[in-house]
Amino acid sequence: MHYFAENLKMELRLYRRGIWVWLILTLLLIYLFTGYYIFVESSFSVGQLLQSSTYILMAGSLFGLVLGVISAQRERKVKFEEVLISLPGDWARPFTKIFAWGIIVFILCFFSCAEVIFFYILSKSQLLLFWKET
Repeated sequence: MHYFAENLKMELRLYRRGIWVWLILTLLLIYLFTGYYIFVESSFSVGQLLQSSTYILMAGSLFGLVLGVISAQRERKVKFEEVLISLPGDWARPFTKIFAWGIIVFILCFFSCAEVIFFYILSKSQLLLFWKET
């Protein structure tokens, strides 16, 4: 577990220092914000809003795929993977890469949900909660 935590800290530090991660996440959040605002101003239904924003998850997945390829090429180019293989806990590295990207996607989804709730409140729309009654 110690190796997993240390590798996770290293991966998150690499994401934090990467300008492309911040740039793409900022652009996606701005795009979501303007898209939600247009839906609220155009009086579209909430269901259409949620349906049309699902492609953002696809864009996030595609961005993760491209970022993974770029990261692997960068590590191979500077012979960094040889250093990582020599470190203890190399078995946990693939899992921590996936988990670290999951944290980034969770942050994006959190901000996206916060934007939707903000626009629900701003438009004074009725927020419907669905749950199974027992």
